[in-house]
Order: sequence, then C-alpha cells, then structure tokens
Amino acid sequence: MDTGLDANPLIRRAWLPFLLIALWINLESVVFGPFSYVPVSEFGETIFPLSMLVSSDALGPGIHYWLPSIACGVDRLANTITHPHPLTLLTRFFPGWIALQLYLLIYYFTPGYFTYRLCVDNLKMSQRAGIFAGAAMACSSGLTGGLGNVTLPMLLWSLDKLLDAGWVRGLLGAALAGFLYSLGASAVVSMPFCYLWGLGWFWLVRGRFSVRFLVLYSVMIACSIPVHLQELWAMLLQAPLSHRNQWTPLMDCGVFGWAKPLGTAISLLFENFTPVTAFAFLGLAVSRFKPGRFGRVWAMLALTVAAAGLAPWIKG
Repeated sequence: MDTGLDANPLIRRAWLPFLLIALWINLESVVFGPFSYVPVSEFGETIFPLSMLVSSDALGPGIHYWLPSIACGVDRLANTITHPHPLTLLTRFFPGWIALQLYLLIYYFTPGYFTYRLCVDNLKMSQRAGIFAGAAMACSSGLTGGLGNVTLPMLLWSLDKLLDAGWVRGLLGAALAGFLYSLGASAVVSMPFCYLWGLGWFWLVRGRFSVRFLVLYSVMIACSIPVHLQELWAMLLQAPLSHRNQWTPLMDCGVFGWAKPLGTAISLLFENFTPVTAFAFLGLAVSRFKPGRFGRVWAMLALTVAAAGLAPWIKG
C-alpha cells in the first residue's frame, strides 16, 4: 500500500499537477475570460494576431508571394504558419480568447508532463523527483519559439518508446512523430537546435546511439521538413538581408576570445532559467557534488551552455 506522499492523488495521477501548474501560470490569461491578459512580447503582437488573420482567410486562398490588397506588399514567402499550425487551427474553430487559453494550456502542460515522463521512465527517478523536475521545466518555458522547443521532451520520450517497437511500427511512428512535431515548430527558431540536442540526449544520456536510432531519427527529420520547405526557401533567399544578421557583434577570435560569450551564456542560464538551474544545483548539492549516474545529464547541460555561448564566437 502506498503511504505518505506516494498516496497523494497528485502523485498517483501525474498529469493532474501539471494541469494545475499550467492553469496557475496562465491564470492572468484565463481568469477574466475574453477580458483576460494576452502575453505581448513576441506573441501577442505577432504570432497570435497573425494566426487569427490566417484562420479568417483574410489573406486569401492559395500561396502568394505578395498580398495585393496592401500597396507596399507583404512577403508571403516568409509566412510560416499558412500550414495547419496548432494555434491557427485553434483560432479557426474557437473564438480568439478561447483559442489563446487552450494554446497556453498546451504550451505549459506539455513540457512539464513529458519532462516528468523522461525523468521517471528513462532516468528512473522517483515520481516526486520527476514532478519537481517537470514543474521547473514548465515554469521555465518562455512564450517564444512556438511549440517546437516545449514539445521536445514529448518527442524524445516518444522516440525512446519507438526504439523498443518493431521496425514497421517504429518507422511509421517516427514518420508520424516528425510530421506532427513540425506543425508547431519552426525550421529557423527551433527544429535545427532541438534535433541537434536530441542527438546529444540519446548519445550522452540514454546511450542508445545505434544504427536503429539513426534510421528512425533520420526518418523523423525527413518527415518534418516538407511542411517547412517554403520557410526554408525564404530563409535561404532573405537571411543575408535580415536585420538580425547583424545582431551578433564581432568578437575576438583569439585564443581566449571564447571567454566573454561563454560568460554571457552562463549568466543567461541563471537569468532566464532560474527554476531549472536552482533545482539542478540543489540536487547536486544534496548529492555532495557527486552526480553519479546523472553525470551524463550534467554533461548535456554543460554542452548546451557551451554551445549557446560559443556560437557567436565561432561566427565572429
């Protein structure tokens, strides 16, 4: 018989605490119904109104390079949500305020719950530890980059299951997973980085880097590309002209030129991912700085921070 915290219904029904956490994070966007707050930065003034515009068919049918009704023109080639994007589908079938609340619920529930599943099913952590890890992940999922970043834990967990299935089921499942993942992801903002991170996860943490894994992973990536061919074409044509191309400052390429960007990445780790970082270092302290079997997880964290910091230095 379960006793103590393990007998708590929030522990036994693992999805429930993450539903409550998602509702709590979105409380200001839910509590007043249609008059609730809409998160603005990189969402409320961009992706959300654009989704409502696309779903209303105001842009017209078909794929056009320019919008005739606007004299200055709008580059339709760079429009990345003309495909069945989850937010566009929600705004097509629900009023905007309901679509917003459902999207935010998915956005924060998914990384929390599937981080919990990764911890319990793959890393063999206790349920309570998994819930703490999932809660930290949900609270650290900033509303940017679409669903590509926050659905990565679900993608990794699903692929781990498919590696244990038969070849036919594994190939079909990988193809379906890649396609569904691509609908909410971006070929510019999330997919390249998440797929690279997934390789590191299965190599360093899971130790399942095999021919079978490479085949399924390749199928998954291949089936996620067709949805974004238009976006990739736009990126290849227009990236050199983008104002963002000049955002990265030139840095010293000398022997010690990597120190500054790496220091910036470490500071961002504490500023933007405070809950995850706090739980990580608390767990390390409790283990007396002997991570044991979680050493590979720490290696993955170190690799992520190093990649985030050194990319501008390599580019410079």
